[in-house]
Amino acid sequence: MKEGSVDNILKQVEADGFYVETLINSAAIAYLGNYSEMGFSDIRSLTEINMLAPSELTFRCLVEMKERGRGGILNIASVAGLLPVPKLALYSASKSYLIALTRALSEELRDSNIKISVVVPGPVDTSFLGHSQSNSPQFVPMLSPEIVARVSYEGFLAGQTIITPGFFGLFYRLGIKAFPYKLLLWTLRPLINLIYLR
Repeated sequence: MKEGSVDNILKQVEADGFYVETLINSAAIAYLGNYSEMGFSDIRSLTEINMLAPSELTFRCLVEMKERGRGGILNIASVAGLLPVPKLALYSASKSYLIALTRALSEELRDSNIKISVVVPGPVDTSFLGHSQSNSPQFVPMLSPEIVARVSYEGFLAGQTIITPGFFGLFYRLGIKAFPYKLLLWTLRPLINLIYLR
């Protein structure tokens, strides 16, 4: 992320005569492999894009939303943020951060007219991490981007703090409370090996 990127985005919005009514933090990158084998530049890039950028955008927009007395923030996380994921350690940690940040801000904004939600989808049929439905085994249930968008939008309007489209998102959200980590990890391993996590 280039220095001043957030400033440039918000200045352009203002210059065009608009303001941010609803902020959607969806940009993210991931690197598949052992954390110890990542380059430091990759660590910095992922941290800046997945954590610093949404944090700064949220802060800057939230200040203006509170002044107007309304607004909304929708963060896009992942099922990978619900538990530590080997081979995607920093990515899953960054998504855990977004989930935790959203939960905390939801409590801070409880008595305001500002909505904040986080989306926790399972595998989505996009080119993220190089997969697509065309090369996916049929036993892996993939969500379409359209379904994720619709469920996310409806959940956001309904005031849900955590939105879990699809079976995998709901399973891991509920299962993390009921099942041991190693069991959940066992169910995740085929997805990790096939690079199917979104």
